[in-house]
Amino acid sequence: MIQKLKNYEEVALEATGASGGINTIWDKRKWELMTQKISRHWIRTELRNPNTKEQYSIINVYSPNHYREKEQCWKSVKEEIAERQSGHLILGGDLNLIRNTKEKFGGTFHNDPSREALEEIIGYYKLIDIPPSNGKYT
Repeated sequence: MIQKLKNYEEVALEATGASGGINTIWDKRKWELMTQKISRHWIRTELRNPNTKEQYSIINVYSPNHYREKEQCWKSVKEEIAERQSGHLILGGDLNLIRNTKEKFGGTFHNDPSREALEEIIGYYKLIDIPPSNGKYT
């Protein structure tokens, strides 16, 4: 059971089996929900700050491990981004892929075919990959 946090709202996609659950949480005192959409592998949340009028489109992804499913996941993310409203874009979550050899520790680096779809999204929308500062993950 998830405890509701005071002053916060959320959109969640329940886990299927041992994986797949994702959750986007925001402070309702600072952000208002404009729209939301839940897909099999991601949640899109459009938030707006009523004071500054800034809008953010947050796409929180739990990408599958299997290549065919992963390719479909990234295709649907790309389509969703193209349809989103104006404002800033934040893409995050568990992407289940390694972008380059610098992110790989130990073992052999295998080029994930779906990485190209993610790289295309990052390049086209000029997204910034934030490197970890005090942990393993971004």
